[in-house]
Amino acid sequence: MSRLVALMYFTSLTLLLTCGLGLFYSRMVDVGGPGLDDRPTWLSIGFINLVLLALAAATGFSGWRKHTRRFWFGNVLFLIWLPLGFGLTELIYRRLTPAWPAQALHGVSPEVARTAWGAGLADKSLGDSGDSHANSTAINAWGQRDRERTIQVADGVYRIGFIGDSFLEESTQPVSLLVEQQVARDTIEVINLGVSSTQPDEYYYRLRTVAIPLGCKHCVVCLYSGNDFVDEPRTIHSRGGMFAVAPRPAWATAVGLRAINHLVTNSQRPVIQAWFSAGDLAAGERQMFSSIRDADDASLRNGLLHSSRLPEQQYKNLQARLSSRESGAFLAMLKAPDGGKFRSYYLTSGLWAAATGGGQWDRNPETQALYWAQQMSEVCRSQNVRLTFVVIPEAFQVDSRMCEQWAPLADMRHLTKPCRDASERFSATAQQLGLDVLDLHPIFQDVPGTYLNLDGHWSEAGVELAAKAIQDHLQPQLPLASDSTR
Repeated sequence: MSRLVALMYFTSLTLLLTCGLGLFYSRMVDVGGPGLDDRPTWLSIGFINLVLLALAAATGFSGWRKHTRRFWFGNVLFLIWLPLGFGLTELIYRRLTPAWPAQALHGVSPEVARTAWGAGLADKSLGDSGDSHANSTAINAWGQRDRERTIQVADGVYRIGFIGDSFLEESTQPVSLLVEQQVARDTIEVINLGVSSTQPDEYYYRLRTVAIPLGCKHCVVCLYSGNDFVDEPRTIHSRGGMFAVAPRPAWATAVGLRAINHLVTNSQRPVIQAWFSAGDLAAGERQMFSSIRDADDASLRNGLLHSSRLPEQQYKNLQARLSSRESGAFLAMLKAPDGGKFRSYYLTSGLWAAATGGGQWDRNPETQALYWAQQMSEVCRSQNVRLTFVVIPEAFQVDSRMCEQWAPLADMRHLTKPCRDASERFSATAQQLGLDVLDLHPIFQDVPGTYLNLDGHWSEAGVELAAKAIQDHLQPQLPLASDSTR
């Protein structure tokens, strides 16, 4: 019986020092979600801690009365072995986990990144020479599509951090590097902190716990109107504040248990989950592209027409579109997409729009992104860090060439109009709030060839246009060469 009481006592103490403090840490350090504060309430924190404290007190008092010397000896051992046990476990796991900041970005070692999403990247801007080792230079030691960077900023260097999603790492080349080249000053450094498959809530945490600790004095947050204005308050989650998907803060990381936190939560990271499912997705995409590329026009039309079951009227609408004389050019484009990059998501949406006679994507809410933008602004203001938001247009809203190529199938500009509406509402409200916003829609408007026609990311021309616009916008905010940045 005494052993059971001792087990309950030390278990309740362990939970009090971990889960109890984790809940308290989450409430004090984290921020509530948009619309509803989803942090633990003070009532729940107090109740859980009170229960654990009462259990520890009751079992501890029982042990103290029966075996006083053994009780105090056990507590001394507990105070030694609990931190020692966590520390030894952390040291062992650190050999299995990537170092910071890779741990809080893609969450995998650079070697994994190079063979996964980094495969096939070869950037002239990164110094690739076209040999068999060229791709290895496209991913740096942080797992980012960037030059090699140091954690500590060099003296006299003004560091700018670009934060965003796949537009910073899956376009033809990183826009951050082109901005750095155009500035052409050794005292200005532009680092790429883009991570695919991420959303504004993660941008906030990446800015707060990665970009600013890396010494960034200016953060440029890129919001893609195609998928950043969505009704999803959080994409990276916390386990009661004790553990959380990095870069979200947690009790474990606060006390130095980064590796343990990483192993507990990393499988929940959005980019990792996307990559886990990408194997089957990529295989399906390759198979679909192979079928499209090898089919004659008649077979391809028939395949697209019967790709899904449709009501009679929708079937006739789609059949009329695919049977038109102009559809031949559209089919040729499907067989030879820009850069050989075939993606089916636009095709699926286009077929649906053609069948419905002009449908639109669902209305995109900008409220979630606005909330996280305000949170980023507060953090930057408190740290004396400049902040700029860059709104990236959805491809069909600006690229006239894409609209023309897809016109035989559907009016894709009409289909994706909700993306532009959301971005316009975001830009207008953000500017009213005093935020620095660069909306790229007017700059890209009807400029042909700025996006890859089936991939949806920037082409080389698009990256160059964006880099020039961003550089021109940032230039007046950059310090003079003689200014001290430390």
